[in-house]
Amino acid sequence: MKHGLLEEFGLIVNYKYIRRIMHKYRLVCKIRKARFKHAK
Repeated sequence: MKHGLLEEFGLIVNYKYIRRIMHKYRLVCKIRKARFKHAK
């Protein structure tokens, strides 16, 4: 039972962590696209 709860908690933490990384990645992509348009 405890192991299952730990696994669920781990998944929630991983989800938040992945979302944070995805958000940063999207921001970087936006900046790169903006720079690319500006460079052209």
